Amino acid sequence: MRLYLAYIGIFSTVVLTFLGFQKALQNRDWYKQTTAHLLLNYERVGGWDNFEIRRDTLAYQPITENNLNNWDAAIYNCLRLHGYKKGHNCYDDFKAAFFPGFPLFWKFTGLGFTGISLLNFAVYGLSLALLLALFSWPSKLKAALFLLLLSSPNVIIYGIPYSESLFFAAGALATYGWINKKPWLFYLALYLLFVTRVAGIIFLLAIAVVTMVALLQAKGHRKFPHYKTFLGVLLTYALALGTYLFWAYADTGSFDLYLEATQVQEQFFKWPWPLKDWSAEGFAMSTFGLGAILLPALLALVPLFLTKSKTELVSPLAVGVLYFVGLLLLELLHSGGDLHSLHRFVFCSPAFVFIFLYLTDRSPKTLIILGTMGLGTFLFLALGFEYAGNSWRWQFLGAPLWALTFSMPWLLQKTPKLAYSLLLVFSLINIWWNTYLLNQLLANAWIFT
Repeated sequence: MRLYLAYIGIFSTVVLTFLGFQKALQNRDWYKQTTAHLLLNYERVGGWDNFEIRRDTLAYQPITENNLNNWDAAIYNCLRLHGYKKGHNCYDDFKAAFFPGFPLFWKFTGLGFTGISLLNFAVYGLSLALLLALFSWPSKLKAALFLLLLSSPNVIIYGIPYSESLFFAAGALATYGWINKKPWLFYLALYLLFVTRVAGIIFLLAIAVVTMVALLQAKGHRKFPHYKTFLGVLLTYALALGTYLFWAYADTGSFDLYLEATQVQEQFFKWPWPLKDWSAEGFAMSTFGLGAILLPALLALVPLFLTKSKTELVSPLAVGVLYFVGLLLLELLHSGGDLHSLHRFVFCSPAFVFIFLYLTDRSPKTLIILGTMGLGTFLFLALGFEYAGNSWRWQFLGAPLWALTFSMPWLLQKTPKLAYSLLLVFSLINIWWNTYLLNQLLANAWIFT
């Protein structure tokens, strides 16, 4: 009970601190005397087709319903209000690229933009606590890790009207259901995951590979009890895909809306170079994720599948690693070098948090090695290539903040007295950084996502 009260206290403190920072920096004098010394705000001027993005010593924009109604949040709002029907002047050309799980959830709550943002962050907090319950650490360490991941360098994605929070919750519930042998929860959570984001297909393929390898190791399905589970997973995905197709067809009379919206069949096999992004902030965190998570996941495949461990943690670990391998292949084949949104898919995923906690439980030193690889990849690409300006910019701050995040679990266990004090200071810096990222959405500028 004390641990859960600590979670509530930490969650409330993080939210109130974030709102306090955001409110204070709406004052231009305070902003110019503090944040503006490092980071100038973005401003968008002009119309939709004729606009300019510039930077200035502008105060933060207030958090309002209208200011949150930008980018993906606006598209999800269209789906919440009008479904896939056309004719409402509501992103008709590409809203079919978004799956219906989050818009339906948002519609069910009856909340506005601010309300769903707070609820999304609460859902993330609850899901994070659920994953932490799978590990047998002392309560003090769990509370510290809860604070660390509740204030990570791009956690704001979970606190806006985007689908990542529901996607994360579904993955956390599926992991919890699998490990605790609750099949009804496992399948229900997988359905929610598959119907929420298109990236669910990567998890499906990852589960398929894990199942096939286990089947080969068992030398026949009669010795392998999980083949029936995989058939259930396939059926679950079919139901989720059917939900999307049925709703889209009911609204438009077409089954190929997704292909029309994404033109995915025309975009594969693009040479993944030169690397680029929509913002310096996103470039830094995405290149860090590339070196810290995606490339190491590819290297971890062979030793992972040679592991003979019988623990129930191995299967979700293998699925998580394969999810990242799938992301890497997609980036290589599909992006043409555009890193836009890559860090969201990496860090704002149940796969990342589970692997982060798994390594903390077994080898927190590995996290330092991964963080060093990520930071090295970022520095090599940022300082060595013209896109990033061949020099350090404070908009790149997300990469070193992620590197420090990776080192913190080792410090918490190696030097706890010092580390717990450092964690408080570090969390405040992360919260401030997240207010800066949120303001890009509020200003309708080049949002880092």
